[in-house]
Amino acid sequence: MKSISTETRKAISTIIQAGESIKNTFKLLNLLVGTVSKYKNIYSPSIISGPPGRKSIFLSKEKNLIKRKFLTGQFKTGIEAFKYFSTSGKKISYVSTLNALKMLGFVAKSKIKKTSLNASHKKARFEWAKLHQNWTLDDWKRIIWFDEAKVNFWNSDGIKYYWKRKHDKIQDFHLESTVKHGGGSLMMWGCMTYFGVRYACQIYESTMKSVDYINILDESLKDTIDHYNMNIVYVVFQHDNDPKHTSKATKIYLDNLKLEVLPWPA
Repeated sequence: MKSISTETRKAISTIIQAGESIKNTFKLLNLLVGTVSKYKNIYSPSIISGPPGRKSIFLSKEKNLIKRKFLTGQFKTGIEAFKYFSTSGKKISYVSTLNALKMLGFVAKSKIKKTSLNASHKKARFEWAKLHQNWTLDDWKRIIWFDEAKVNFWNSDGIKYYWKRKHDKIQDFHLESTVKHGGGSLMMWGCMTYFGVRYACQIYESTMKSVDYINILDESLKDTIDHYNMNIVYVVFQHDNDPKHTSKATKIYLDNLKLEVLPWPA
């Protein structure tokens, strides 16, 4: 770096101490920005420079507004925030809006599908939690948990993403391979206990009826209870509120079996 005169050094110090920015100072004196920054640090080290990088297009109060509206659910997507500021007269791009969200710590996620719960459902869930909050480990050991599951032979039914730059060509690894008729799937019933998983069986028809469900309970469930030497008097059975689980025929079967069923709110 070239040496500069004492007069120029003093001029740098005077201008910086007067409150001028480094950017304006090097323009005024026709110097390199590195030169101005160097002598500013020598002669005026106590003066703190402004933050590096481009100035944010959003004011602090606007950032707080964005944060509040996303945290309270008033904004759900970046496009909603972009439209809000665009219609209010602020000149801003959609990308700048997304960048502001990222700077505030927000990250875009795909939504998880979940059954809608009304006020009565939520109340029932809360009451269920209070009723079982004092259960001991021995209480939970009594439960046999059950559910059905679908297993695809080829790929899954879930959403998949890939990352690609705007001008890149589509490559084979950007695509999801498929086969005719979906490749097929397998429906299974299974249960698990504190002591481990046990018997499972295949559901051969796509739709399982109450009679099919009762046949499964009469075989696989009983076999599981026998395998772990569980006393059916103390067993608690859990299943959800699927219609075939709550049908009249299923309830009569479980009552005749003297099997306690764990209440399961929506």
